Amino acid sequence: HWTWPFYALLYVPAWLASSTGMLSFSNALFYWGVLIGPLLFAATVLTMLWALDPLLKRGERFNATLFLLMSAGVLLGFQVARPDHQALSLWLLAFGLGLAIRLLENPRSERRAVLLGLAMAAGIWVSVEGILFIGIVQLGFMATWLFHRLDRAPFGAMMANAYAAVAVLIFLIIQEATLWPWNIMADQMSIIHFKLLMAIFWAWLLIAAEASWPSSSSHFLKWILLSIGAK
Repeated sequence: HWTWPFYALLYVPAWLASSTGMLSFSNALFYWGVLIGPLLFAATVLTMLWALDPLLKRGERFNATLFLLMSAGVLLGFQVARPDHQALSLWLLAFGLGLAIRLLENPRSERRAVLLGLAMAAGIWVSVEGILFIGIVQLGFMATWLFHRLDRAPFGAMMANAYAAVAVLIFLIIQEATLWPWNIMADQMSIIHFKLLMAIFWAWLLIAAEASWPSSSSHFLKWILLSIGAK
């Protein structure tokens, strides 16, 4: 299925190309539909190499990127002449991964928190499978906080989820305003996703506040949250 953002990614460039007068809209849409998969694949490879830069050396980054992207299931989303929203989802995943890694390095970077929040919200809007992307991000922050005792993780996660919740609310308004006149319900994003992100935000806000609690309470909170996450 295609969702509203992927429709926009298909139609807007085709409309711009047709506005030059060199191609009709149908021909521009055809050529762009043929090329969009490989172009998104190239963008995803470059973004993944950037995302892994703080963690791996150049050769290791290249090998890890090939390992992640060269599976049959992943490559299906990047086929020539077969536009698929999964390609956009995978690019957003690579972009969000890089932002999450860098936000852990500098959790007070509001720009990175905003971009990560937008990437998470856009991931849901493109596909409901974006929830998996959000889960991976939360798991990374949680593991960093639990096992490496990095207190900067909760602050970065709290900001990113706050911006993600706001972005989902804005996207919901845009979705309803643009789809309502035609009664097309291609997108599956709903107010439930906003509530989910707000719940995650409040959880991280609680975690960020635990630094002022007694050490026994702090230790208890960590393992209670880990148990909830495992369930």
